[in-house]
Amino acid sequence: MKKKSIRIVVAMLVFGAIASLYYVYIGNKFEGVSEHIVMYESFDVENTEDWYVATVEDDNVLDDAFHIRDGKLILDKTDDNLHLYLLSKPLALSKDKILRVRRTIKVNSGSGYFSGGMAIFQTNTNKRMLNLKAENNKGSALVLVEYVDKPRADSKRGSKKGVRILTPYWDKDGDVKHISSSVYGRFVEEEIVYDASTGESVYKIDGEIVDFETVELSDEYIRVWMHAYGEGEQQSIEVDKITIEIFDKEAGELYD
Repeated sequence: MKKKSIRIVVAMLVFGAIASLYYVYIGNKFEGVSEHIVMYESFDVENTEDWYVATVEDDNVLDDAFHIRDGKLILDKTDDNLHLYLLSKPLALSKDKILRVRRTIKVNSGSGYFSGGMAIFQTNTNKRMLNLKAENNKGSALVLVEYVDKPRADSKRGSKKGVRILTPYWDKDGDVKHISSSVYGRFVEEEIVYDASTGESVYKIDGEIVDFETVELSDEYIRVWMHAYGEGEQQSIEVDKITIEIFDKEAGELYD
């Protein structure tokens, strides 16, 4: 009886170990899959249905400038020295929700002034393409994040190197948040959490956290915009993946 019991226990332990390994495998295979995700992009292939590439200077769409290398989207410059940006299609968001945008990026600040970054816009149009004749055709900004290297001493946005977070009224109230640690030349995790009903928000990058407050949501859609603006050479932002999630208001643990 004792030998039989031992065999049963051993069999149960082996089965448990196999089941655990299978769960880890499945969990890794479907990493990032969630009922809250409204967009997930790993940039393995060009996805011109959800995103498009255009130039910062004139909003000229250049789908052939969708540069992907080793599963990373590369935002840099065209041969004509124009800066490229990536813009998402409009995503529906209501005021009783919480938005979370997560990215894995590598910032290459190169030589000269650099202020590449990302922004979240709100808009009332669900059209993918921008109206080039309209003013503020991307919508109104909820938040702008910039990765600043070799900053200008006379900049109204601040002369500190590092990451800065700006809300729509930064030029009136002077409220610009700064994270001074270096995020250049290596892949880092970045996250923005935005409460659409209050404007209360959290920004995280490379383990550092900043709380800030922006405007409440007043439009029906949001768009995510990212670019690598700079005035030097060898400047780019590599995007490994981006996840956009929308949660119900009660998901307050996102602030933890």
